[in-house]
Amino acid sequence: IVCETGEPAPGVWPEVNAVAGGSLCLAHFGRQSFFGVDLDAREAVGCLPEILVADQSAFCGIFLVALFQSTASALRLTQFSAACLALEGKGLLLFGPSQDGKSAVSRLAARLGLEFHSDQATFMETKGNGMRAWGQCWPALPQLDRPKSNSEISAASHLVKGEGGALVAAEQHALRPVSTRSVTPVLCVFLEPVSAEVPRMSPVHGRESWRRLQEEGMVGVADSWSRERDVVARALSNLPAYRLAYGRDPGVAAVFLHSMLKAHNLLEAQS
Repeated sequence: IVCETGEPAPGVWPEVNAVAGGSLCLAHFGRQSFFGVDLDAREAVGCLPEILVADQSAFCGIFLVALFQSTASALRLTQFSAACLALEGKGLLLFGPSQDGKSAVSRLAARLGLEFHSDQATFMETKGNGMRAWGQCWPALPQLDRPKSNSEISAASHLVKGEGGALVAAEQHALRPVSTRSVTPVLCVFLEPVSAEVPRMSPVHGRESWRRLQEEGMVGVADSWSRERDVVARALSNLPAYRLAYGRDPGVAAVFLHSMLKAHNLLEAQS
């Protein structure tokens, strides 16, 4: 990554525009900044004005996140748009429309005792006959999803202004308990924040689970549907899956997720 001096950049990060074809990917951040990736050659190069490199939160939360997502397939990682929470090494993948509650639900579930791995992007790795789920590197949360009443998270997060909107880049330790290890996915949950007086949970069977993984698991994912993604999605569609309608209170959904993982681990221990 080349850091260049010269004409200062604007006070906000430019919007990201990316194109990809085959093993090549090119991402532009305005007129002055870019990175290019050649997956076959396992090489990448980037150039940024020093004023943007000095903005550590944005450099990590925007530039390095985009670079990692563009190179993840070279590490045999398949990205899905999902949050990931875990208990004792068993992971729950949380799907839902963009900016529809995954981040808030994930943070609240972490405060109830679940391990926080990611709130927006989860990377799946196939190993032998099994799968492992890895969380994202640097959480970057939509500004509107920032918890106003949680002073602990607010104190450990930074506002990042960009042409595409504002983000809150949160330090990992603010989302405790945090783990950087991979976990085995055992449950899929599809959030439905609809008006409901009483929370409702209902099973989602294989074909519908497969359809929703295609629709909701690809939101915001840069690369296209691939053979590797097909293999992972088919494996995920065989896991127990549920639809959770919980109204507009993310705390209700967080309690359900904690109970579901706890019950799953209890049943597994007894079997």
